[in-house]
Amino acid sequence: MRKLGRFRDWWSYKVSYLFAPFYFLLIQFEGGIMDALRIMAGMLGYFVATAAFGHVVNDLGDLESDAKAGKSNSCQGRSKSAIVFVLTGLGVGSLFFLFFAGAKAVAFGLAGVEMLLFLSYSLRPLRLKESHLGLLVDSGYAHLLPFAITAIVMAGQLDGPVPAGLLLLIPALVWQAGAGLRGIAGHELIDLPNDLAAGNRTAVVRMGRERATRLLRHWIIPVEVGALLMVLGTLAPFVLLPMVGSVIYAAWFTWKFRPFSGVGDGTSPIQAVDRWDHFLDLFYRRVFPLLVLSGVVIVAPEYWLLLPIHLLLFFWPAKRSIPKAVIHQEIREGEDGARVLVEGCYLTSQLTTRTDINIRLTASLDGREVEGEWIDLRYEPNQYSDFYRDRFGIDETPVSFLVRVTLPPEEAKKSRVDFSLEARWSPPEECVELHRDQVNFGKRC
Repeated sequence: MRKLGRFRDWWSYKVSYLFAPFYFLLIQFEGGIMDALRIMAGMLGYFVATAAFGHVVNDLGDLESDAKAGKSNSCQGRSKSAIVFVLTGLGVGSLFFLFFAGAKAVAFGLAGVEMLLFLSYSLRPLRLKESHLGLLVDSGYAHLLPFAITAIVMAGQLDGPVPAGLLLLIPALVWQAGAGLRGIAGHELIDLPNDLAAGNRTAVVRMGRERATRLLRHWIIPVEVGALLMVLGTLAPFVLLPMVGSVIYAAWFTWKFRPFSGVGDGTSPIQAVDRWDHFLDLFYRRVFPLLVLSGVVIVAPEYWLLLPIHLLLFFWPAKRSIPKAVIHQEIREGEDGARVLVEGCYLTSQLTTRTDINIRLTASLDGREVEGEWIDLRYEPNQYSDFYRDRFGIDETPVSFLVRVTLPPEEAKKSRVDFSLEARWSPPEECVELHRDQVNFGKRC
């Protein structure tokens, strides 16, 4: 179940900030801490069950295309009856958790629409994933609807007239639509080589890389950021901390990830989109929901217990050690000489925080770089391409590669050679060693 639902793919990325409307409306909630804990538990169960439902449906619809592209798929090798059983359990479970949270008819109706969007996006005969509507549908079920459902569930349990805080829902939904469009368009840009190989006709495949990048940079991101600023401005009269904290975060991010002198200003189209992605995703996952909850606790200290619960859910356990690279090395000897074959991938974020550089792989034998006809380097998907997603739940696409090094004549005479693989970039010249091994040749010992 855990692998089938791909929990690591979305837990830290989406769940935490979907609690923001719940946290904010606590200001006008008079039910007390026990009722607040009940609603929080119910919404948490709903988020988990619904997100898992969506990922199972998506993998079920992608079985054929993933097989063509050589990608792993959690539904592969599982019977249709087992998958239907899991989907039924997750669907019923999500509705039960909504009921437990105290949802009214409107919230159940929106939850039903969300499930229909999951199905129409991934499965035939509609499979809207392969149309221009795919971007809008993904944004709706992944961001806009769950955010609205959270606000509506909480608002339905407030006493008195419609709370003024619900006026936030209008710019907030525009903000969520923008965040969702940026997320799915960016994901399809990353998956573009695989989609082309599998023959998928996604929106980005239809538009092309350059047009999709322009759409992100000039339309989607400005709308998302503008709506976010409206949300922060509307929050300020009720809770000031999110606005103040956001300014501090923006200043910190600008300084921490500033472009380095001599390497450009990081404003090429792709660099600009990557920089905004990093800025916004980190803000949503870590900063924004914590700022809202902390600001509410200052105004309504009776809900202080939710603060350590939030930290426990989304900041603990501590981040596990993530390897810079995954490497598999083979030695092949024959009458025509010896070759070193290295297959693997590396995660760019584990090497550097810079986004204004091009990283190149180099291989060295006994400290001397291998060049020219002696090395064949190819960047292509391989068996390790899904390692970071499957093991650590990291959405960042790793750089997958295959390196073939033929020993030059002077090296072929030796019985052992010190082999290393490095990632390099400049300026200034920097290098990170990804792999080192002493290669022994049995026939020469």
